[in-house]
Amino acid sequence: MQDTLGDSIVALDREHSVSTLIRNGEWDTDLISASFNPYIAGEILKIPLNDVVVRDSLFWKYDAKGRYTVKDGCRLQRGLFIPPTHQSVHPNEDWWSFIWNLSIPPKIHIFWWRISHDCIPTNQNLYRQHVPINESCSLCNFSMDSTSHALFFCAAIKHLWKNTMFTPVLRGGSHSCTLELCLWLKEQLSKADFENFATHTWAVWREKQNAIHRDKKMPLAADVTWSLSLLSDFRKSKNKEQLAVIPVKGRLLLAFGKQINQPLSVVHGELLAIREGILLIHDKGFTDVQVASDSLLAVQAVTTEQEDLGYIGLCATAIRKHM
Repeated sequence: MQDTLGDSIVALDREHSVSTLIRNGEWDTDLISASFNPYIAGEILKIPLNDVVVRDSLFWKYDAKGRYTVKDGCRLQRGLFIPPTHQSVHPNEDWWSFIWNLSIPPKIHIFWWRISHDCIPTNQNLYRQHVPINESCSLCNFSMDSTSHALFFCAAIKHLWKNTMFTPVLRGGSHSCTLELCLWLKEQLSKADFENFATHTWAVWREKQNAIHRDKKMPLAADVTWSLSLLSDFRKSKNKEQLAVIPVKGRLLLAFGKQINQPLSVVHGELLAIREGILLIHDKGFTDVQVASDSLLAVQAVTTEQEDLGYIGLCATAIRKHM
């Protein structure tokens, strides 16, 4: 059987079905790699599998949960329908895509989202929100504690930037707002360098806040290199589920890590980890299962028994089946 995207030959008979490619609830990686070209094999392995058998049903591709409405159908027929994934396009969409695809810890993603919106709690931003505070910098007494000043140009933190490769970049160009500076930096740095820059910026902000609010002494420049170690450790652990299973009395029973293929979202990755943990507990002979998660969306997906044929809903159904 010949595939439709290339001239490679699929070593399967026509009577075979998708189930032929599945073994013990997982994709048969060896069979798929031997039967399809690398691109097709990679796309197949990205598709999440669930151990819940559901009846075949129609799925409306323009809705995340597969639900069709007459309103959407009419608007699509009249050429007025805009799929959800194309709504609310921001004029700086490339910037947001760039930021969220950086290989950095989630808390640094969020930190840079706040920088981009100019809403980190500098004195100037707090003053704008009617907090009774002086707009000047708490460390160097500069008249305006703006976002760019707080992160890059404050005299109290200059030594933390002095010997880095980013100093010449920060001095170059001009900018009228923080987002303009961010866009300038994006053009000047490679993706890997920007990841280091983003992590170092977060570390500088953290140390500055410790100096202001915890009366800690501002560290030497060499003492901030821990941020690069943080980034290195994060990259090593990326795409791995880290799970700890703890009994009721609080004593650690067992823990494990497992590499997963392309979770479709953070919530999906959380649900996959929960499912694997429950299956592991059952294999060890335990029947009373209690699950704790710091993801509100994952908890809601498991505890809300509404029909959802999307990948989140199917994964949540699989968890409920085993609990």
